[in-house]
Amino acid sequence: MDSSLAASYTDHGVLLADGRIVGHLRRPTPDAVVSALANLGA
Repeated sequence: MDSSLAASYTDHGVLLADGRIVGHLRRPTPDAVVSALANLGA
C-alpha cells in the first residue's frame, strides 16, 4: 500500500522528526501529508 492510500484511510496522523513528535494532522488528505512532510525540511 502506498503512503497516499494509507493517508486516505486514517483519522489522525502524527509527524515525527528525529524521534520527536513535531506535528499532528486531523483527517489528513494525501496532499496535506505531502505538504506537512515538505514543511518539516524547511
